Amino acid sequence: MEIKDLLAQAGLGQQRLAAAAHRVEDWKDFLATLWGEELAGAVTQVSVREGCLTLHAANAAWSARLRYALAEHWSAIVARDASLKKSLVRIQPAAASAGGRT
Repeated sequence: MEIKDLLAQAGLGQQRLAAAAHRVEDWKDFLATLWGEELAGAVTQVSVREGCLTLHAANAAWSARLRYALAEHWSAIVARDASLKKSLVRIQPAAASAGGRT
C-alpha cells in the first residue's frame, strides 16, 4: 500500500489538507482585517474545534497581545462563526516553528 492510500484511509488526503490550509488562511485574513497585518502575522496556526478557536502565537510576547485582541474583538469573531464559545492562545513550540517534529 502506498503512503497516499494510507493518508486517504486516515482522512488526510490532499483535498482535505488543502481545505484545512485554506481555512487557516481565511481565518488569518479575517483576523488581519480586525487587527492589522502585524498582529495577525504573529498567528502561526489557527484551528476551530468543538466551539474553541485556538491560535498559536510565534512567541510569549505575541501570545499576550493576541489574548487582548481576542477579548477586544470577540463579538466580531463570534459574528463570523457563531459556533465559537471560547478561545485559546498557545505558544508555537520551537521545534514546530523550525520545521522539526513535535
